[in-house]
Amino acid sequence: MDTRVLLLLFFLPCMLMAQESFSQDEKREYEQSIKKQGVPAEILDSLEPFLQKASRIKYYFQTDGEEESYEIKGRMKRKYYSVEYQKDGTLIDIEMLIDFEEIPEDARSSISEYLQEKYDKYVFTRLQQQYYPQEKDAEEALEDFMEEDFEDFDIRYELEVDTRSNNRLGSFELLFDTEGKYMQDRKIVRRAEDNIFY
Repeated sequence: MDTRVLLLLFFLPCMLMAQESFSQDEKREYEQSIKKQGVPAEILDSLEPFLQKASRIKYYFQTDGEEESYEIKGRMKRKYYSVEYQKDGTLIDIEMLIDFEEIPEDARSSISEYLQEKYDKYVFTRLQQQYYPQEKDAEEALEDFMEEDFEDFDIRYELEVDTRSNNRLGSFELLFDTEGKYMQDRKIVRRAEDNIFY
């Protein structure tokens, strides 16, 4: 068999695996503003405690090309929040915009150490504290959150950063656990019409 064919047969699976891995590490979400009537009724019913207390409420439909979800954003107690649901009404998470200084000192130190080791320079573009419910009814989980009962939530920190490393620029979404330990990252691929701000 021709040597070029053998090389192709050997490297092609590796190239495909690398391409698949790379695409899995990209964030390509598209967010579209919608009216309240466009959100499924069961989600709105579950969301009622939040809707009663929040202001500046906005509704979005979100997709990455495969998964679809609904995200409701609003302001409450001088903070900006978003509540995200799967199409079937399952609560995905609740996020709160924060400043880096609001992360507990030990976790903040661990995150800073990771960023300094990985990048020559970095600038935060958005930071969120995430609350992931642990297998609980969506309405019950949201009620607990509103009552500041976080016992049944996993708390994580999601950081969006613009970076420079080896003279290469990039934007990334980084996820850390409650202790500031690195969990995962995704390269951000933005579209001009994306809703970046609340």
